[in-house]
Amino acid sequence: DGALYYYPLPGEDPNRCAFVAPVLRSRMLTIEGDLAADRPVAHLHFRGLAFCDLDGDMDAHNGVYRQGHMFLAAAVAARGLRHASFERCTFSQLGESALELADGCRDVAVRQCRFWDLGAGAVQLGVTDLGTLLRPVATNDAASAAARAVEDLTVDNCCIHRLGTLWHGCYGIVNRFASRTRITHNEIFDTHWDAIGLDARWNWHGERYAHGIEVAYNHLHHLGLRYHTDAAGVYQFGPLDTHIHHNLIHDTVAYPYICGYAGIYLDEQSRGALVENNLVFNTEWFAYFQHKGVDNTFRNNIGAFARDGLLGRGSLNEHWKSNHLEATANIYIASNAVAIGKGWQPGMRPPVLDRNIYHTLAPATPLTLGGKHFAQWQADRLAAASLLADPRLRNPAALDFSLPPDAPALAAVGFVPFDAEIRKAGLYGPPEWRDLPKRHPPRTPAPVWQESDFKRLNAFALAFNLMNPGDPPHAFPPREEKGAGLHPTRERPGTAGPPRRK
Repeated sequence: DGALYYYPLPGEDPNRCAFVAPVLRSRMLTIEGDLAADRPVAHLHFRGLAFCDLDGDMDAHNGVYRQGHMFLAAAVAARGLRHASFERCTFSQLGESALELADGCRDVAVRQCRFWDLGAGAVQLGVTDLGTLLRPVATNDAASAAARAVEDLTVDNCCIHRLGTLWHGCYGIVNRFASRTRITHNEIFDTHWDAIGLDARWNWHGERYAHGIEVAYNHLHHLGLRYHTDAAGVYQFGPLDTHIHHNLIHDTVAYPYICGYAGIYLDEQSRGALVENNLVFNTEWFAYFQHKGVDNTFRNNIGAFARDGLLGRGSLNEHWKSNHLEATANIYIASNAVAIGKGWQPGMRPPVLDRNIYHTLAPATPLTLGGKHFAQWQADRLAAASLLADPRLRNPAALDFSLPPDAPALAAVGFVPFDAEIRKAGLYGPPEWRDLPKRHPPRTPAPVWQESDFKRLNAFALAFNLMNPGDPPHAFPPREEKGAGLHPTRERPGTAGPPRRK
């Protein structure tokens, strides 16, 4: 129906180039077990295969939003897959997500695979939402949740980079309703949003279907690209009793006008999470953050050079009166005056923030916590046995956060060094595999947007006096959500109805 033109880059010879025109959209391979008959697909193993060159369907999802774009299709999607594996496979140049292990998948491992240059995210695990999980798999089926339950998945030693080329707000790896998942030794970089997401939203009604998840020994770096905010290297909303440990997370940049991009972030419904032995530095927000949750523990972590300090905690209100956590035996190194950048409300169950060490490399700069001097925080019972002291890390200015055996932090707050273990974070195996990320530098973060950029992208004009009451604006389609919307009216500001005529 038309002609496609290609203008070569300077010095490029199109006669020597390979051109690929994808024919398929969204889905390349579907593996479908029969959950109703309890007949899974089992003992299927993929090794050394390349899944690539697939188009994305932009029209199918126009106007749709779900956090993390988890509604998107995956090139390879499995339901009812058991005792299976994907090893040393490559997923690249795919229009949407790469791999999905969904309803009824159990005991499936994804090992030493490379996911790169993807329209969306890399790996989606589990059932998207609780309603789907509980929906019958057969007529009058009362055991649908048991049939759909996803358990014992592993994503290990994978290299994941250059994500979100079409859909920016995607997880690198996301664990939805799935239990006992192990996400270990992956290297994830060059992505706009959360590298790893534990996102199973239930309002306390689905705990049994997303619990016991381990996120460990991952190397997550150069994240955000200044496109997104309210994000983290490891982000959690929901799953019960997660263990997040020995992750190396650094160099995040956020969209600059709200929130930021943390290292590890526990969001609403998080309960029973243990965050320990992680190293986070160079983040544009807090190193660690809990928005809303209960009974979570941050211990024996190192944070450094975060814009807003070691640990943030979300505000309380009349609907959320408790936001409990315990943060002990952590070390924080600042390059400015901020140890903790925001004050904490105690709430019905006050948090425990104690036996931590804070230090700044900025000369003659007193550290502040929540805008207060350290003694004021101690008076507020938030730092009774904490210290403002040099923990004697070997060379934090050069990003060497190891501790000598006689470091005062060991005895002062009971910190246990994890230098040898944190060096294991990221990929393992032959040198050519471990060095793969070095050969693919991340994209350059977007520049900070100025007012002129916003005006250029959002320029429109509306003449409300020429519109009738209830008319939608012609410049853009508004979307009604929770009673909010935009339409012209004859009311004046501060009045309850149309103006009176004299």
